[in-house]
Amino acid sequence: MEKKGWLNSLFSSEREKKQESQNQVEMKPKTSLEADFLIKVSQEIRFSLNSIMGFNDLILGKKDLNEEIFENSTKIHNSGVALLGVINNILDFARMKSGNLELIPVDYEISSLIRNVISLNMANAEVKPIKFNLNLDANLPSRLIGDELRLRQAFNNMLSNAFKYTKTGTIEWSVGFEYAGKDFWLVSKIKDSGAGIKEEDMKDLFSKYNQPGARIEGMGLGLAIAKEIIDMMGGVIEVESKHGKGTIFTVKVKQQVQNKTPLDEKVISNLKNFYIQSNKTEKKLKLVYEQMPSARILVVDDMSLNLEVAKGLMRPYGMQIDTAPSGKIALAKVINQSTRYSAIFMDYMMPEMNGVETVRKIRALDSDYAKNIPIIALTANAEAGGEKIFLESGFNDFIGKPIDIIKLDAVLKKWIKTDEA
Repeated sequence: MEKKGWLNSLFSSEREKKQESQNQVEMKPKTSLEADFLIKVSQEIRFSLNSIMGFNDLILGKKDLNEEIFENSTKIHNSGVALLGVINNILDFARMKSGNLELIPVDYEISSLIRNVISLNMANAEVKPIKFNLNLDANLPSRLIGDELRLRQAFNNMLSNAFKYTKTGTIEWSVGFEYAGKDFWLVSKIKDSGAGIKEEDMKDLFSKYNQPGARIEGMGLGLAIAKEIIDMMGGVIEVESKHGKGTIFTVKVKQQVQNKTPLDEKVISNLKNFYIQSNKTEKKLKLVYEQMPSARILVVDDMSLNLEVAKGLMRPYGMQIDTAPSGKIALAKVINQSTRYSAIFMDYMMPEMNGVETVRKIRALDSDYAKNIPIIALTANAEAGGEKIFLESGFNDFIGKPIDIIKLDAVLKKWIKTDEA
């Protein structure tokens, strides 16, 4: 059989089936050829990155690691996180071009948004002599309504830009609010002591393309996407900068207040200390694996490497782990009931019968077991509104790919009922 070239393999029949399955669920408008190409390329990279980061996390999770192996694996993890951010930006750039970048408001905790943004930037920060300060308005409401995922992405792009192009000194992130009449405006200010921006480059700061002769050092796709998101929200971005002396980005975006109760003082203190005390990789190594020997889990994915990663990450919990390579086989196992599972982890995009269709058929079975068994989506497409789509389709929860072991731990402890419970 003739060996396929790189471009042909990019659009293999298996991947086309996955994309068709995704389109059936999302029912999004047709994309342009260029945007569709970018989306498919990015998804291909994510599939491989899921395996790379997953197997690397298995190495990091081992006890008594050789120091050199630990340091190298940590660098792989940090590089993977950075690459994942690039891929997400490419995906959103493609959606921007095709007009498919949507805002989906949700009720969210502002403390969670801030913590996630800081966590995403730890990899950039820990290798440089930079002091990071977080300033929070003591009266900041605890819960807001808005597109938390897109807002987090915009803030992350800006903060990561500050870390990336500040070699030494200080980065300060201030989060507050102001009212204009009855309108509530969330205000974010990121100040760095980095390279700054030349005056003649300011006009191209948020350009979607890095054209020859107009490239601004360190200012690329991330800022363009952040600007697009803020514009879609009806917000504004103000920039102050002096070349060689740092930059200040101020973002004002309208949100709704869900709960006016201010952030608790302890929450504020924990957030301010989170950067110092909570290195993500160290959290993984210090993770306490609650033993669940009576639990039996079914992992469903059509890719064997993904099954190996999931099994490896769950093995420390002492559970019995079964696998299924398709939705049809998973459905047959549930119908059979010879083995009753404590929970099912289901890939979102599978050929023939995707995860959503499989879950709907399981929930339609005439048994309390099928209607109530916890089913968690595994998805490389965790975007805005994803949680709503999954919950409405019969899932109980979802975990993005590459799998974050901290999120996996929380989901297992939430949904797995042990004999001792």
